[in-house]
Amino acid sequence: MADTGDAAVEAAIEGELRLLDPEVCRSPGLVEALLHPEFEEFGASGRRWDRAAILAALTDPAGPLRRPATTSRIRGVRLAPDLVHLTYDSESGGRWAHRSSLWRRTGDGWRLYFHQGTPFDPAREARSVAVMSDGQSISELLEAASARAVPVVRGVPDERLGGPTPCAEYSVRELVGHLTHVVVGFQAYAAKGEADFAVTPDYVGEDPGWRERFAAEAGRLVEAWAAPGAEEGTAGRTGLPARTLGHMVLLDLLVHAWDLAVATGQDFEPDPSVVELLTPVVEQMAPTAREWKAFGAPAPVPDGATAFERLLATTGRDPRRGTP
Repeated sequence: MADTGDAAVEAAIEGELRLLDPEVCRSPGLVEALLHPEFEEFGASGRRWDRAAILAALTDPAGPLRRPATTSRIRGVRLAPDLVHLTYDSESGGRWAHRSSLWRRTGDGWRLYFHQGTPFDPAREARSVAVMSDGQSISELLEAASARAVPVVRGVPDERLGGPTPCAEYSVRELVGHLTHVVVGFQAYAAKGEADFAVTPDYVGEDPGWRERFAAEAGRLVEAWAAPGAEEGTAGRTGLPARTLGHMVLLDLLVHAWDLAVATGQDFEPDPSVVELLTPVVEQMAPTAREWKAFGAPAPVPDGATAFERLLATTGRDPRRGTP
């Protein structure tokens, strides 16, 4: 799944750049051939576009999408045999946006399936420091989240390993393995290295001391993200900002600890600073996460719900499952 030398990634990048080419935009037929029938976009302006609307806007000589645009830092990774994820920055008329695209292979070639643009101020971003909620770094927040997650993993009884979890695709055993693999993989991302999530080892079956293994790996994760430069720039072939990946592993530690607690009858109380930091992050990433099937449809929010219960509902989890 490399971002160079991969024909699928190269085809997706070529298609993306063609959609930014004014000559292509003048031809409805050329644009139509590059868009998936189920195409959808959440634009940098906040507008939601479907295929018909974007076709009309791109091919309208006076339309808002016909301004010349330049791109930078375009990167790609193949997520599956027929799915490629691209990220890049664009500038048009002094307006900058971080952009994310999903390209799917069809019988007619690679088509743009989903696109999202998020405005940003490059000057402000350049001045920003890697410090977040209440001055806490990602490492400090990971330490707080790990302090709540490690006791839950330690408290998983052997007889519950085959049971279900709120993540329908995982048993308790599989979810412990998935979370351990995430914690290991994101240590590499902190060091600007690569992580392989194609196959998850059987951490529980291979190591009788898997509970303490998880605790040790969580400690290494905190140390990795405390290293100088860990929160700066982009991480690996993902092309994503390092802090975005920090948010992702922080979210996994939070919600999967809850998943395991619910599945095994344990109490779980999240760290308030972690919930505070992740609440707007989860709201922003939710549309893309649902496209990737990482989040389910929003769950009902009970009256008087806490901030954490609202966050769980946004990810598609029923927060009432954790209520005795």
